[in-house]
Parts: sequence; C-alpha cells; structure tokens
Amino acid sequence: MANDPRSAFIQALKCASSCIEKSYFHPLVASLPEDPPLQMWRERVYCYELYHQLRMILPQETKNGVMLFGEMDKKSHPLIHHGTIPDFLYHRPGKSGYRNNVAIIEVKSIQRMREHLAICRSIETLQDTQHQLHYQISLLYIFGDQDADTEKWIRDKIIQEQKGNAPFHVLWHQHVGKPAVWVCQCSCHANGAYDCMSPSER
Repeated sequence: MANDPRSAFIQALKCASSCIEKSYFHPLVASLPEDPPLQMWRERVYCYELYHQLRMILPQETKNGVMLFGEMDKKSHPLIHHGTIPDFLYHRPGKSGYRNNVAIIEVKSIQRMREHLAICRSIETLQDTQHQLHYQISLLYIFGDQDADTEKWIRDKIIQEQKGNAPFHVLWHQHVGKPAVWVCQCSCHANGAYDCMSPSER
C-alpha cells in the first residue's frame, strides 16, 4: 500500500468493494408466498460485509496505531457535540487531531440517494464530524445502480442537497465484482458556490 494513509485506505476500500458478493450487494428479501423473492438494497447488510472485507485487507493496526472501526457510540464523548457518527472511522483510538484521524465514511444505497432527508443527514454527518474531529478525508460511499446516467445524477443530487463547506469525496460501487470508483470531490468556494468535480475536471 502507499505511504500516504489516505491513499492506502482508499485503495483498500476499492479492493474490499470488489470482493462483495451479490448476496450482500443486492440481497433477496422474502415476499408473499405466491410471489417470488424481492431484491432490495440493504445498507446494514452491505456495511457489515464491507467492514469484514476491509478488515481482511487492512492491517489490524498500523505502525502508528490506526485502526478501522464500525459506527461507534459517541455518547458522552467530550469532543463531539452532535448525535450522529459516520458508518466507518479509520483512526488512532484514544487520540484526536488531524494526524491521528485518517478517514470517515458514510454509506448510502442508490435507492436512499433519492430521499432528501437521507442524503442531507449523510452530508451533515460527514461535515459535522470533519469540523469537530478534523479527519484527513471524508467519503460519501454509494452502492447500487439505476438505468439513468447515474454518475451525473449522483453529482447533481449532491449539489442540490449540499449544506456546509467541509470538502468530501464521493465513491460509487456500481457492479458486483468490480471496485468502487471515484465520482467526484465536493467543495464549497469562498463565494458560497458549490462544486462536485470529477477526476477528468481536476
């Protein structure tokens, strides 16, 4: 892996995403007896498998003590003054500050990206955590697909719902057996204008 912990983590994340099987990516859900099973996007199912695959790839603890954690209960935490925590945190436990806090991830299915409240909460969670705990990189991680021009739709949706000014990156896991891809980097300019720049625009 690369020496930069952010790059190393993103590479591990892409590799882990390519290992997620269809039964976790788009699981079957029981329906009425006379109907066939349904396929539905399930964020918890996906997150648990993504966590497992990441743990298989990442070292249990880096030489600097950085470790991967799932969504942690931060009640009574002296540094956190909001009630939501991202789905994944990659940091040095017991320490604070930019050098110790590498990455945070919010996971959303493509279906829930359609919900105004869901996407607003995810962006706010990333931005609030970034402001208070100073993580090196924030990631909005989307999985699933739809028939339309999904990549453009994702970018337009984020711009439409954006609040705050902390930058974050967007990754999208579109297909089983393929790695997640980087869609854009989102940031706010001094004049309040908001951009989601794709790799080709950078």
